[in-house]
Amino acid sequence: MQGISHSTILLLTVLYVAYVASDYISTSWLISNDPAGIANETNPLAYFLYNYHGLAGMLVAKSIVYLAIALTTITIEARYERQYGIKRWKDLTLLALLGYSLVVVVNNSLAVFVIGAIHDPAISVWMVKTYGVLLSITLTALVSLAYFSKAHRRAIEVTLAVGFLLLPIWVLDKFYPLVFQSYWSMMIFSGGLVSILATVLILQNKFRVTAKTLSFN
Repeated sequence: MQGISHSTILLLTVLYVAYVASDYISTSWLISNDPAGIANETNPLAYFLYNYHGLAGMLVAKSIVYLAIALTTITIEARYERQYGIKRWKDLTLLALLGYSLVVVVNNSLAVFVIGAIHDPAISVWMVKTYGVLLSITLTALVSLAYFSKAHRRAIEVTLAVGFLLLPIWVLDKFYPLVFQSYWSMMIFSGGLVSILATVLILQNKFRVTAKTLSFN
């Protein structure tokens, strides 16, 4: 696909997972288990189509909005490939939409966990731990996307690495009180992981540039 960077395709893929797939799954669960039902849906088109066509209508609405965003992004990048200012605004807009989608998913997940804990208190600890991991990954994604705004692939790499490092904490209960005892501890933990991984990537970049310079000389 000429003129379309791999990082843009990667960001659009992540946006689909966050905005369409994750949001649809969490919203569907809330509609079935929350007395408020569809009332909390922020997408007016999804709200409208759900009232006439149910969950299928809501999925179609979210897909339509996503396709509009994706096609606009691809068109701008292909047509204004050499105009840095326009591409920069496109990237910032896409990052803002991705950040908003991640916040919505985290908010929906919190609602799912709270309602689930009310129905079954025995799983409340597992839900809080899962929410802590999800919140940490989301904070990592937002910070790394902002930090690596010119290198989206690096931001995705950092986020995936943090998610991988969080797996033992999610599986093993003994780590739970250390990391997820408060929002501050979760944010400090996430910030520490981001800082370490970002430092490694920056140093790796510098070594590559130095190696290329030496090879040319």
